[in-house]
Amino acid sequence: MKRKYWVIALLFLNLSIGCGDMKERKKNIYGKYYLVESEEKDNFSICRKTKDGDFIGRIPNKVKEYVIIGDSLIVTKTLEVNVIKCYLLEIKNDSDYADKEKILKGPFNEKELLNLLESFPKFIKVQESN
Repeated sequence: MKRKYWVIALLFLNLSIGCGDMKERKKNIYGKYYLVESEEKDNFSICRKTKDGDFIGRIPNKVKEYVIIGDSLIVTKTLEVNVIKCYLLEIKNDSDYADKEKILKGPFNEKELLNLLESFPKFIKVQESN
């Protein structure tokens, strides 16, 4: 009888550990692209949702602002060690199996990024939880 309780306790423990991903917040920002908050509070990345329902990281953590330009680019600003870094994600060339190095450009500083883009739409602030 005690063995039965141990098995049930272990199954419950396994299920509770396995559901850790459920705490992540995910917000669809464009098509297959999501803003995903990791376990660390206010640590967002941009991921692509695959056909299997998994999420593939495309823009590194610490995304603070982003803008979508047409149907071809996602531009982000990240904060890495108190330095703003910018990335360009070419979504028109992205797929579940795309090589990240071919579709992600950067990091750039803000001045370099502004030089790359002629018209620069207003960024959308990532809503931080309180």
